[in-house]
Amino acid sequence: MSPARPLDQELTTEANPERGSQTAGPIAQGSTSPELEPKLVRLSVWACGLMVLYGLAWESFIDPVRDGSWLWLKVIPLAVAMPGLARAKVYTFQWMSLLIWLYLCEALVRIISPSISERWLALGWLVLGLALCGFVLLAMQRFKRQQKVYRANVVRNAEVQDSPGDEGEKK
Repeated sequence: MSPARPLDQELTTEANPERGSQTAGPIAQGSTSPELEPKLVRLSVWACGLMVLYGLAWESFIDPVRDGSWLWLKVIPLAVAMPGLARAKVYTFQWMSLLIWLYLCEALVRIISPSISERWLALGWLVLGLALCGFVLLAMQRFKRQQKVYRANVVRNAEVQDSPGDEGEKK
């Protein structure tokens, strides 16, 4: 589904000359399974990579909580998720949509810090987290919509194969 195409246009029916039936949208014509949008996948990978770099820099060099702090380890789950995000693995997008809320909560807690520098760093962390959250959730929403249309087309095509025209000839 392209972002410029409205949803109602995607669900329009078109004649299929091979079967003489009505099928819905581009998914049925290509008979391909739904996939995550490549643009949203790239944006998710970029946002996740920026969060990893930002988190490492923040907790290691810019404003660590204390000397020798191991708080930079919080970016490991993000780094582990990056290959799955880059390969557009739906399972990775699903668990990332749950994991990101921990990072958003941490940013909200640290925004009320007494240190001005930590407030600004937490605000940057919040912006990156919200961006990643938005990209992941939007990618999953569009994937689920494609999946729903695809399943409806599979059912419709199965019904067409069992058409009543064949039964009338048998009687």
